Amino acid sequence: MATADRVAKFSYSSGKGKLSLSLAGMNLAGIPAGEAHLGVELTIGTRTYFTAVTFFERAPGSFSTTMP
Repeated sequence: MATADRVAKFSYSSGKGKLSLSLAGMNLAGIPAGEAHLGVELTIGTRTYFTAVTFFERAPGSFSTTMP
């Protein structure tokens, strides 16, 4: 059985650097079809990072940050 709401891929680069996060098994029912601009908050240890991201629906229930 697949686990819901899991981190499928994570990478980080320093020098005030990059972060790549891939999530799997998420319930995306609350995201409108087509495209949605959402706030994303990520907490690592005691620090919280916030950004706004536009998600594009590539297939029903499958979203990406890359414009189709």
